[in-house]
Amino acid sequence: MQAAIGRLGNLEGRRVSFMPQLAWLIVDESGSERHFTVLHNNAHSNISRLFDEEQRRLPDEDTLTVLEGLVGAYPNVFYRVTAGELPAFVEGVERLASAADYARLAARFGVSASDPEFWKVSDRVIDAFARQSRSMRRCRTTALGVALRDRPRRNVDHFAASIFLALRRRPCPRRLCLPPPSPSHRP
Repeated sequence: MQAAIGRLGNLEGRRVSFMPQLAWLIVDESGSERHFTVLHNNAHSNISRLFDEEQRRLPDEDTLTVLEGLVGAYPNVFYRVTAGELPAFVEGVERLASAADYARLAARFGVSASDPEFWKVSDRVIDAFARQSRSMRRCRTTALGVALRDRPRRNVDHFAASIFLALRRRPCPRRLCLPPPSPSHRP
């Protein structure tokens, strides 16, 4: 499974531009679920203006970042796969060349709002998010803007990808944890 997740996280280029901004990937491993966040990082030549974004987009330089755990509040899609299907899911993303290709990928692996299982899946993911949030509550970080890749990039928007502390089952690094606010600082 780690090899497939690693392949997914190393994808870049125009094929990545068809992916949603934020997706939660649910991998069923023999009855237990592991959750991953897939972030689509949009590349731009310049981000100094609010309007006409498409003129500055560099889709050939887009990347994906995959984090273990759940990051973000409003995912665009849930993907649900078994551990055995994970390599096929990654291959599907690798082969994206059009919106129609993405529609086929989403039809096969996505959990749409019209899916009869949608609410069951949604409830399980929300419960997992709540468990993760309770375990991370002690950890407050100021580590926004962490460089995730060594190679140079032109104005790649790493948005929430830089929040690497959402990794589940990993302790909060001491140097990034802040103590809880003292009672005198509470409103």
